[in-house]
Amino acid sequence: MGEILSNDAKRLPIFIELRSLSAKLTLQQAILKQLSSYDIELDEDSLSYLQRSGRLAYLLDGFDELEESLEKETLHELEFLS
Repeated sequence: MGEILSNDAKRLPIFIELRSLSAKLTLQQAILKQLSSYDIELDEDSLSYLQRSGRLAYLLDGFDELEESLEKETLHELEFLS
């Protein structure tokens, strides 16, 4: 919560509801979509750079609401992000 409220925030918080993921919307695509809702348009290479720089803080909610068929792929994507 401090990351959101701080005037000296070093990371951009990105809130993702995992229940919104589907076979057509991966976690990476959901992140890009959320950034777009903040008026931040990035391609995958730029997003990858930001992810490596540690400038993004992911707030993920609802893993228990994720479709069972998507759990394994989503876990793989989460491991990649960490």
